[in-house]
Formats: sequence, structure tokens, C-alpha cells
Amino acid sequence: MILLIYSRLLQWFAENNIQTLNSNSNASIPSAPRSPTNVPPVPILNQQKSPQTDEYDSEQIKKSSMKTAEDVISRIEWDERLDKRFFRVGFVDRFLGLQEKSFIDFDFKVDLSTVSDRHSNILAIPKHRIQYFKYNNEIIWDKETRTDLMFGSTGNQQTIYDVIKRHDNIMENNHASS
Repeated sequence: MILLIYSRLLQWFAENNIQTLNSNSNASIPSAPRSPTNVPPVPILNQQKSPQTDEYDSEQIKKSSMKTAEDVISRIEWDERLDKRFFRVGFVDRFLGLQEKSFIDFDFKVDLSTVSDRHSNILAIPKHRIQYFKYNNEIIWDKETRTDLMFGSTGNQQTIYDVIKRHDNIMENNHASS
């Protein structure tokens, strides 16, 4: 009886173009059927993965963690070698869209819950709305593109001091040529 069921099952697999395991395999479950678009089957349990990286594995590779906007703000505020006047903040305003203001226009120390219309001279935003920071019109930190030239946390070896040095050299060259 069991042999009859097994042979009918194999026949059904063949009629529906479902791959079966060959007898040399150690796994005891059949592979998933292929779809009409020839998508590879779901991996079989206990099967050894090949050392090669395929397209599915490359999507699962974890990106290096990026420093947050809070980290950038703290660095600009507390690093005495950084001049706040040269920094700009790009942020999303709920009503106006993407905006950009000078870093010194913001009060990052204020508690947002205490800000109301009567304190209209205070510019304070939630940190999650910050999209980028610029130094002398060069983007040094960008949330969307994962650019971090402030700390170099996303794999780039440059830091803010490299950017400042590059800008200083450009200014010296422009001044010398005038």
C-alpha cells in the first residue's frame, strides 16, 4: 500500500514538473516546486551552503552602523576645533518640506515639549527630521546616502578634519591666485 502511494506521489511530481531529491541526498524532504518564472527553489534543510555569495546573501550583509545626527550635533557643539558658523543643517519641515538653516540658528538643548508659538524665536526640531549636515556647502553627513565625513563611520576614511583641511587648502589657493 505504501509503495503504491509513493509511486503515485512520484507520478504527480513528474506531471506537475516538481523536482524530487535524488537518491544520493541525505535530506529527507522534497525541494519546493519551481515557479513558472524559474525562481530557484527554497533551500533544503541540512544542505551545505556553497562558499560563493549569491544575490540573496549579498542583500543580507549588514551595513556598518552610521553615527547618528545626535552624535554629529554633539561633536559640533563640544569640539573646540570646529567653528559652528561653517555648519548648516538640512531638515524636513512638516509643512514646508526640506529646509536648510545655519547650525547656530538652532537650540538643540531645549526640550521640544516646552516650545510653543510664543517662543517663535527658538528654532528646535526633532533630531529624526535632520537629513544632512554641511560644512562650507559640502555635505559631510547625509542620512539617505549614508555619507559620514564627520566620523568616517560608514567605511570612508575621511573625517571632518580632512574636510576642513581640504577647504582651507582651496581657500589658500584661491587667495594666492588673486
